[in-house]
Amino acid sequence: EGTTIMPLFGDSGMDLSLNAEKMNLNELPLIALRDMVMFPGMTMPISVGREKSVQVIKVAEKTKKYIGLFCQLHEVEDPTFKDLYNIGVIAEVIKEVEMPDGSHSLFVQSRRRIRLEQLVKTEPYLVGEVTLLEDEKSGRRWVL
Repeated sequence: EGTTIMPLFGDSGMDLSLNAEKMNLNELPLIALRDMVMFPGMTMPISVGREKSVQVIKVAEKTKKYIGLFCQLHEVEDPTFKDLYNIGVIAEVIKEVEMPDGSHSLFVQSRRRIRLEQLVKTEPYLVGEVTLLEDEKSGRRWVL
């Protein structure tokens, strides 16, 4: 009765629009993802443990702004530009839960694909300059 169900993929009618007031494409806080890929329209949990990523969560909570999610190419603790794929997603944090071990679990909804042009800051967390990309669908598959 009191169970909330969050779908992994939204239906084709899902509103993936962005609120321009909630984003700054020249200085978007970023989280580097390990061992997972997100596509536009996905709502899913991600575990966050790195201090830089926890700082991004705090900023997103305070400002109610979007974050960028990029997969890591290389398994490093402190990723740089060359350690990240250049295509990622812009996402909204739906819910954040701090775990007993100090890590965080986030429910995020990805909105649109973005390209990472450059990292503008690496301390105290990753901040990137990004470009919004138009999504192309081929049937039900996303063309990356």
